[in-house]
Amino acid sequence: MGPGTARLPSVAPSASPRPVGLRLIALLKLFQGSVLVIVGLGALRLLDPDMFQRFYLWMQRLSLGTDHRLVLMIVNGAMGLTPRRLSGIAVGAFGYALLLLVEGVGLWLAKRWAEYLTVVVTASFIPFELVALTYRVTAIRALMLVVNAVIVVYLLRELRRHSAVKKPGLSN
Repeated sequence: MGPGTARLPSVAPSASPRPVGLRLIALLKLFQGSVLVIVGLGALRLLDPDMFQRFYLWMQRLSLGTDHRLVLMIVNGAMGLTPRRLSGIAVGAFGYALLLLVEGVGLWLAKRWAEYLTVVVTASFIPFELVALTYRVTAIRALMLVVNAVIVVYLLRELRRHSAVKKPGLSN
């Protein structure tokens, strides 16, 4: 290297590489949180009567080229939404989005607290998913149940593995 050549700093490899599973779960949580932010913003936009009317007309035009049942279901559902209910949907969507985004960022940063939080939150939904499946079995419901169960089992294994590694030295 000559006198004018810049040297790149050496980067030491991380002591413990972040598992790919944590990254995938983090991306899923971040995606879900982002979708819920969009839902919350959409609910707030529908509080404006002019926007609601535009939405209704857009959905009617959309029904001309698509399956009418789905569009009618969406329009009928939207017609029954009061401003109070739309506000509730927005608040609920933003609140749950915040939780998912906190989980996602924490998992992306490989924070142990995020793993515990994600186990508790994700496991708490499993009973509701089971009940929903008793009413009507759909591929989406079954997939969500399986995905959430896999996430809980994976994170519990990661937590157990991490605690087993720390026990011999009892340092921390």
